[in-house]
Amino acid sequence: MSLGMMVKHRGRYTLHGKTGLIYRGLGRVDMMNAYAARGYRAKNFWTLGKQFSELVGEPGFDALRFFIL
Repeated sequence: MSLGMMVKHRGRYTLHGKTGLIYRGLGRVDMMNAYAARGYRAKNFWTLGKQFSELVGEPGFDALRFFIL
């Protein structure tokens, strides 16, 4: 399930400096964390990860409120 959602919310790479890349977006671990929170029927999900804003309003995550600090 997490891999299927990750494909839908593909991340993007941006250049960082002369030789580096930064991945931005939901990754596999992010999706696993979101599914775990949903599986435990958590009401709130507090995170520093801005990428979780992509799940706000997503069917299947309606009962989970995301608080991005």
